[in-house]
Amino acid sequence: MAARFGLAGAAIIGFFFLFFPQQLLSVFGMREPAVVEIGVQLLRVLSVSGLFIAVALTYTGGLQGTGDTKSPLYISIVSQIVVPLGICFVVRQASRLDPIDRHLDRNSGRSCDAMRAECDSIQAGKVAQHRGRY
Repeated sequence: MAARFGLAGAAIIGFFFLFFPQQLLSVFGMREPAVVEIGVQLLRVLSVSGLFIAVALTYTGGLQGTGDTKSPLYISIVSQIVVPLGICFVVRQASRLDPIDRHLDRNSGRSCDAMRAECDSIQAGKVAQHRGRY
């Protein structure tokens, strides 16, 4: 029953992510075309993956509630480490990593050289932006 509620909630939110991504992004002041393009891709990926995430969280929470803490641990290790690294490896071997690939990887967990490079470039931009202010 709880999984159905989670799935219904994710479906409602996913509907807005899928059909109204530009409007949702504009609520947060994102109007730059390049940012909106990447944001729309991310929201569309999240509209589908949110369904699976909601169900998975419900079941792992239920397992933890019954006192079974080892199964959710193993599920988390596989879903947060093994699967994302596998996705990164396959995508990197097959092609170059585009923003959509990073969104797909982000949805299955945080990893990959692309994420590290993205964080490094963001950090470098922040350092350059604040240089001279201190």
